[in-house]
Amino acid sequence: MRYLSTSSENDNKIQEIIQLLLQNGADRQYFRDGPITVNKDKCVQPYCRETIITNLLETCGNLCQSTKKNDVSFNTNRNVTVCLANALFDADIVKVSSLLKEGADINFQNEFGRVPLHLAAASGHIEIFKLLLELGANSTIRDRDGRTVFEHAVLSKNKTIIDLLLKKGSDVNIQNSVTNQTALHCAAQEGYLDIVGKLLDSMADSNAKDHEGNTPIFYAAYSGHEDVISLLLQRGAHVNIKSKYGCTPLHIASLTNANVNAITTLLNCGAKVNILDERKRSPLHFAIENGNIQIVSKLVEAGANVHTETIDGYTPLHFAIKQEHMDIAEILLRRYVNTNVRSRHGTPPESKMNQMHNQIENEGHR
Repeated sequence: MRYLSTSSENDNKIQEIIQLLLQNGADRQYFRDGPITVNKDKCVQPYCRETIITNLLETCGNLCQSTKKNDVSFNTNRNVTVCLANALFDADIVKVSSLLKEGADINFQNEFGRVPLHLAAASGHIEIFKLLLELGANSTIRDRDGRTVFEHAVLSKNKTIIDLLLKKGSDVNIQNSVTNQTALHCAAQEGYLDIVGKLLDSMADSNAKDHEGNTPIFYAAYSGHEDVISLLLQRGAHVNIKSKYGCTPLHIASLTNANVNAITTLLNCGAKVNILDERKRSPLHFAIENGNIQIVSKLVEAGANVHTETIDGYTPLHFAIKQEHMDIAEILLRRYVNTNVRSRHGTPPESKMNQMHNQIENEGHR
């Protein structure tokens, strides 16, 4: 259908076909993006469009007459179930209830693997969600992306639906089957402080790990949500916990454009400023790679070792010169960096570092 060429004279016929298809169980979400438009290259002959339209009208019309039983249900459970998807899309609780009584599968999965509970949670349809739970909908099913009903509820920021899940006894620590994220990971990344608190009050694991070993505090650090970081730490999150690659929340906060307050919160709560990942990179290396001069300054003020070498022999100054962050290199040089240190690859150019070092020394004598 999406590749049927249209013209102004055919618009009404196209809409008629769409209605017939919907009446026979086509998924309404398929048509949600507006009118069906099709590339003329798909159907170059003038008569072709008319032939397709005529045949579709005839076929769909016959299908309607042969399968339609009444206004809300059809001969097969499959049609009833597809109609349930359309009723969910329309947020029609009366029709949803009726179709479920007619035998629609309450746990059917659409092309994205989403069940009615996923759809209701993502759309924030509280009454429909409540009805589905009362009728025994399975809250543990994951969609094609591995997402749980809890994740969809958090991402829609619907505290009422989250409360319904918790009241029903749903596992607050259920994990995404692809990423191993929990609802707490999602809430932490989005910065939903009240939802983070609600989940923690319901025994959410503040140190649950995703598939790369990242706990919720990593997600909060990545996004720079210092209030969420603070709450997680108050509720048992480990500030120096390491991921699969040896990174800590301070590494992640230093690498991203997190605000300086997030860095300050981590440092004030015991984050080790000179802790190293598996490649012996410190948070200072990460901050320099990102080019965030404010975070670099904060780390240096907190005692970051400006001489630390990575597994490849790179110091923070090597990183600064390599990335051409000369303002950061200047900060490091003012901390008396040994500019004679070479990496194993003989970089960066000592002449450039020495020139900068001499310039700073000359400024100091003025």
